[in-house]
Amino acid sequence: MYAEELEKLVLLQELDIEIAELEEQLAAIPQKIEEWRQKFKKEEEQLALLRKEHQRLKVDRREQEGELRAIEEEIARLQKVLDQVKTNKEYTSVLSEIQRTREKQSLLENQVLELMEKDDDFSRREKELLSLLERYQQEISVKEQQEKQRAGELKALLEQKQTLRREKTGQIEFRLLSLYERIRENKKDGVAVCRLVTDGDRASCSGCSVFVPVYLAEKVKKRVEVATCENCSRILY
Repeated sequence: MYAEELEKLVLLQELDIEIAELEEQLAAIPQKIEEWRQKFKKEEEQLALLRKEHQRLKVDRREQEGELRAIEEEIARLQKVLDQVKTNKEYTSVLSEIQRTREKQSLLENQVLELMEKDDDFSRREKELLSLLERYQQEISVKEQQEKQRAGELKALLEQKQTLRREKTGQIEFRLLSLYERIRENKKDGVAVCRLVTDGDRASCSGCSVFVPVYLAEKVKKRVEVATCENCSRILY
C-alpha cells in the first residue's frame, strides 16, 4: 500500500518540478522585456546627450564665426584707414595693427574649421545612433510580441499541469501528502522526495548527498513505511 502511495509522490514531485520550471519561465518574461526597454532607454539617453553636446558645439561655432566676420570687417576698415594715412609713422602703425588682426583671423579660421569638422562628426554619430535606435526598437517590438505569445502558451500549459496536480493530490493519502507538502515548502528547491543512491555497501541521499545509515537504507528499500533523510528530512525512495 505504502509503495503505491510513494510512487504517486514521486510522480507528483516530477509534476511539481515541471510546474516550478514553467512558473520560473513565466516570471522571467516581464523581466526580460524590461531589460530590453531599459537598454533602449539608455541608448535614447545617449542620443539626447549627444544632441545636447552637438547643440553646444553649434553655439560655439556660431559665436566664433561671428567673431571671424567682425575681424574681417575690422581688417577692411583698417585697409581703408591705411589708404588715408598721411605719415609713415601712421602707415607703419596701421599696417602692424592689420598684421596682428590677420594673425587673429588665421587662428580663428583654424578654430572654426575644427568646429566644422566636429560638427560633421556629431551629425554622423547622431545619424548612426538614430538608425541603431530605430532598428533596435523594431527588434524589441518583434521580441516582445514573441515573448507575449510564449507567455500565453506557458500559462495554458501551466494551467493544464496545475489541473493535473489537483487530480493527483486527490489520489494520495492525506497524511503522506501533508508531510510531502510541509517538506517541500521548507526547501528552496521545492524537492521533498529524493532517491536513495547506493554505491556498494554505502547509501546516500540524492537531495543532500549525506550518508544514510544501513538501517535506514533497508527501511527505504522495503517500502513499507515512510523513511526520511536524517540530515535534510526529505522522503527517501
